[in-house]
Amino acid sequence: MNMNIPLNATVYTQDGQVGHTTCIILNPINQTVTHFVLQRNELFGYQELIPVTLIKETTLDMILLHCSTLDLADLDPFNKSEFIGVNGAGSDFAANNLGHEIFA
Repeated sequence: MNMNIPLNATVYTQDGQVGHTTCIILNPINQTVTHFVLQRNELFGYQELIPVTLIKETTLDMILLHCSTLDLADLDPFNKSEFIGVNGAGSDFAANNLGHEIFA
């Protein structure tokens, strides 16, 4: 899957708006994006990992998922301490996306 995943973009499910993107998760071996982090609107401070396979469509400021809000309850939370920041550190993807918060 090759698509733009904008940061600070509004994220929608089939039910409506659920939050916004905060960072990108990168596979450090093959430098592909595997997930993005969703900051939920109604759950203050709660962030979860959204697999890119759930993305139906993106624009410069919006991501549409092909799932319901209820489906998001089954996804893993994002724990920043479990990832390593790779902003520009030896990664072509990271170097080309300066200003984005990227983790592996």
